[in-house]
Amino acid sequence: NFEDCREFALTTGVAGCVLSRVEDKDSIQTLPINGMDKKTFRMIKTWERRAPVADLVEVMCCEGGCIAGPGTIVKPAVALRLRGGNKAATPVKSMKKLV
Repeated sequence: NFEDCREFALTTGVAGCVLSRVEDKDSIQTLPINGMDKKTFRMIKTWERRAPVADLVEVMCCEGGCIAGPGTIVKPAVALRLRGGNKAATPVKSMKKLV
């Protein structure tokens, strides 16, 4: 069953899929990066001297993930609804703040 993989295009979607396949989810620290800006680039550059306190760093260059990127043809709220197929889908936790 790969239903959790349908959220790859959303911020925290990749990390969520990885965590769904791990027995001890609490043992893994994730660091989601939701959009790239100057502040984020500066933070990433500090990792050369000091690694992030995370086992998995998920980077989505577009805020909200690929589903909200510049090549999209519909608004992110519509894409979230459509990703559920013919039925309306509830936005995932990571996207609720963005829509």
